[in-house]
Amino acid sequence: MNTYKVVNCPQKLDGLKVIEDPSLMVETLKNGEAIAHWERGDSMTPLLVDSQYVRLDPIHETPQSGDIVFCKVNGVWMCHMVWIANRVTGQCLIGSTSASLYGWATEVIAIGKPMPYLEEPHEEENFVDFEEISEKK
Repeated sequence: MNTYKVVNCPQKLDGLKVIEDPSLMVETLKNGEAIAHWERGDSMTPLLVDSQYVRLDPIHETPQSGDIVFCKVNGVWMCHMVWIANRVTGQCLIGSTSASLYGWATEVIAIGKPMPYLEEPHEEENFVDFEEISEKK
């Protein structure tokens, strides 16, 4: 059983900037800096649980199936799992751990590693439900 420390909107975790804004995440990662980011939802369980932080490091090679990545799929930046990684083309099919597939990533800029922190629940949350997006297509 995993043990987590509950945190409330820290600016840094383990020396990493905590960034939630996708544009700032992209800019920071493309500048070669690792960041911390927390994910909402259950689509990545058991790799990541609801509100768990993930360390994102700029990626320098094609990820492998099962890796957590920060990528752009259908115009949306997301942190999700690689289902298929083509080492020749560098393309990655992205989806949830329950086999909901979101599409081929047009950009993969970071690889993720789960961190032992959970974001404290907040009353009002604005987040994108990628499961809902994929069902509408």
